Amino acid sequence: MVPLSNEEVKGKVLDILKYIDEISRENNIKYSLGGGTLLGAIRHQGFIPWDNDADIMLLRRDYERLIILLKNKAEYKLIVNQFDGSTTNEFPMLFAKLVCKDIKTKSINADADINGGVGVDIFPIDKLPIAKEDIIEFKARSQSLMKKAYKSSIKFYWMSNSLKKKYVKMIIFFPVFLINRLSGSMSKKLAYVNDTFTSNNDNPDAKEVAWLGTFYDEQYNISLFSEYKYYQFENTQLMGIKKANNYLTNLYGDYMSLPPKEKQVAHNFVKFYKVLDKEK
Repeated sequence: MVPLSNEEVKGKVLDILKYIDEISRENNIKYSLGGGTLLGAIRHQGFIPWDNDADIMLLRRDYERLIILLKNKAEYKLIVNQFDGSTTNEFPMLFAKLVCKDIKTKSINADADINGGVGVDIFPIDKLPIAKEDIIEFKARSQSLMKKAYKSSIKFYWMSNSLKKKYVKMIIFFPVFLINRLSGSMSKKLAYVNDTFTSNNDNPDAKEVAWLGTFYDEQYNISLFSEYKYYQFENTQLMGIKKANNYLTNLYGDYMSLPPKEKQVAHNFVKFYKVLDKEK
């Protein structure tokens, strides 16, 4: 296998973004660049210089339409949890990822490699309850269910870059894993988590939405996803929410200011390699 440079990785990711945009245009699907990818579009007109990954986000109805379309395409590999109780540990996440078929990853954390390869993370945005107190309770419950799901898998329970933390888990907190595992598999728990996430989507009166599969505060008024525009991104244009300022300020504060030099580093925990023909 041949290691990929940072610029080669960016080129692969950009190709996938263009591919998703083409399918979305053809099928009238509204998506938005998300997180640091949208920040990069606005501040750098492309990737954040020290990053090489990409995220998009869609309201659940468009997310599900896009997933169906991507499943039927041969150009890339779609990695997505089916939430049927038979999930493997390949990618037990609550979002999807579209990746290159000829790129392999090697995790810096030897315990697990759940990245899936060079690609684009695709996040669903779900509606929240109406009352403020119900939203708080719903989000807390969702996070609790996620934690219990991942603590029921020995692979994820042990995962840590710190040997000290592993010993603490092994000796002190092992009963936490045992209790969660005995109450059901991670696969079944994640299916229940996904059902919980989507339980408010049929409510036409819901005004707040969120990406629920995170422990950060990513809650927004649904009007944020009512208008879209195209932003310059490297050598192409990609779609994003029109009110990007509201979204990015919520995530990053003063997002137009560069972080200190010591923080201008990628947060990748994997290395990427191109698979040669003779290795396939």
